[in-house]
Amino acid sequence: MITLFLTAFSRKLNAFDPFRTLLKNLRTDTFPQVLYGPQGSFFSLLLRETVQALDRSHLVVLPTEQEAMTLVEDLERFGTPARFFPSWGTVPYKELGSNAPVFGQRVKVLVDLPSMKKGIVVTSLRAFLHLLPERPYLEKKLVVLRKGQRIDPQGLAALLASYGYLRVPKVSIHGEFALRGEVLDVYLPGHEEAYRILLEFDSIAEIRTFSPETQASLQSVGEVILHPGREVLWSPDRLEVLKERLSQLPEMEGKGESIGSSLREGTAWEGEELFYPLAFKTPSTLWDFMPQGSILWLSEYERLQNGWETLKKEYDGLYRKARMYRPVPRPDRVLQ
Repeated sequence: MITLFLTAFSRKLNAFDPFRTLLKNLRTDTFPQVLYGPQGSFFSLLLRETVQALDRSHLVVLPTEQEAMTLVEDLERFGTPARFFPSWGTVPYKELGSNAPVFGQRVKVLVDLPSMKKGIVVTSLRAFLHLLPERPYLEKKLVVLRKGQRIDPQGLAALLASYGYLRVPKVSIHGEFALRGEVLDVYLPGHEEAYRILLEFDSIAEIRTFSPETQASLQSVGEVILHPGREVLWSPDRLEVLKERLSQLPEMEGKGESIGSSLREGTAWEGEELFYPLAFKTPSTLWDFMPQGSILWLSEYERLQNGWETLKKEYDGLYRKARMYRPVPRPDRVLQ
């Protein structure tokens, strides 16, 4: 039934002159385009048809997290997978637990975006406004493993440990890996399935996905891309930049050295996500991670404008409260 509906809808929409004009303007980079009317499921269907017609990626920003998740669900119901980039999920300036799943969910999207040739990324205004690590920083951390490739198993285990993964006898949750003889199991944060890398001496014989619950192999894959378990690894060079930037912020009151010591290499620290943008001289935005030629959709534009003003007031108020108990950066240091 849904297939028949989608076929009929597609035929009607593609025969609709305003939609054909929209596609023509998008193909020729005629921006901005202002659309009136599309909301709810109709907006999802419009996005679906646009993605199918254009060989480009799309970033969609909605006023709230719930609306963003609903859009992703609608798109998937209509046969169009979409990536969801979440906000931190906490009240601003409230410390987030160091093992929260959102760390892995966010970094998984960020490492996927630069190579995404066609698709949809959906996010909320709150997540979109937060500054991020420099795009080249994460790109340089990616390690591609392919069948037949020569590797050093112990060196790879050391790399995973430095990326924040925990070595265990048997993988069961995200962020764990196990090296047993000629088998390396790793459960990458943000991934639905774990990966089993079968070795023959120092070469990769096969890469399979497997279920952490049953440990049963699922299917063979051509490659796996290893990535850090969170957006920033507190290596000496990152700590050096962080200390330097914090020393220049009047509101930090000379606390850069003590904060840097708390974030010593390889250590997760509750509330560290607040300092991620400050670990780079020129932090990036989510838009910076999108492939060249991507299209930005600002849904419910007036609500987004009002939402930005509301968020600024929220951050300012919570900043004034938080600074009474510990040194924290001003909102304009972490938001674009």
